[in-house]
Amino acid sequence: MNIFSGYGFTGTPGEKNILWKIGFGHECFGKSICRNNMSEVCSGHGKCVNYNKCHCDKGYYGEECQFTTCFGTNSTHPNVCNGRGICIEKDTCSCSTYPSTPTLWGGPECQYPKCFGKLSTENGVCSNHGNCIAPDECQCNSGYAGDFCQLAICFGKVSNDPTVCSSRGYCTQPNQCICNEGYIGEECQIPICFDKNATDESVCSGNGECIEYNKCNCNQTHYGQQCEQKCPIPMITSSRYTVDATKIRIIFNIQMDTQLISNNCSDLFDDAYKFFSNSVCE
Repeated sequence: MNIFSGYGFTGTPGEKNILWKIGFGHECFGKSICRNNMSEVCSGHGKCVNYNKCHCDKGYYGEECQFTTCFGTNSTHPNVCNGRGICIEKDTCSCSTYPSTPTLWGGPECQYPKCFGKLSTENGVCSNHGNCIAPDECQCNSGYAGDFCQLAICFGKVSNDPTVCSSRGYCTQPNQCICNEGYIGEECQIPICFDKNATDESVCSGNGECIEYNKCNCNQTHYGQQCEQKCPIPMITSSRYTVDATKIRIIFNIQMDTQLISNNCSDLFDDAYKFFSNSVCE
């Protein structure tokens, strides 16, 4: 039955309702669809059915239908949106204590914290190496550190420590060093000298120690880049001596040779038996 037919109105039921409002000019709290946008009357969430009487849409309440609920909690309740946002529409939270401040929470009910701009449920939060447990607070997995869990730890040192991986490589994953050229070992602690690592008995020709990449520290009897050369040994070729009241002074000539000789005077001179007991070699 068309209840508006007596007033000359026709159309769909929705149109009849609008025309009915216009015809009778109801006003609710100073607003009427004759003078205001329909979104302003009854907060846009209801119909003005009589003077200062709004009939609210489902999910809205209040004199002007200005209140709603978010996930079963009234918009005026302090715990709406988990107490971390504002219920601006039915089941729609704005996750900010104050609309003008940056949000630190997200999710339909503001239930998820954000860490450095990423929601705790997002891929890449905390560098994928930890959990965002509170706003800008990452709980890192074992083997990682840093505000964003962006630093790996290798053998007790974080990847930005200048001494990590023996200062000879890069810590890319927990306890995993990528060594520079010329170094090996879990912590890049073993140098290589001329294709042999420092633990090889034959490194540096067996006559020295490999202390850095291609750098040998030779023992006292050898020299050369790989300690391959034997040091020349001095050899006595001639000598003479003088005697005074306190000692015998020996003067000798030497030439370089590779034979080992003793430092004992009796080994150096055939006539050592002539020396007194207080004789000295110089």
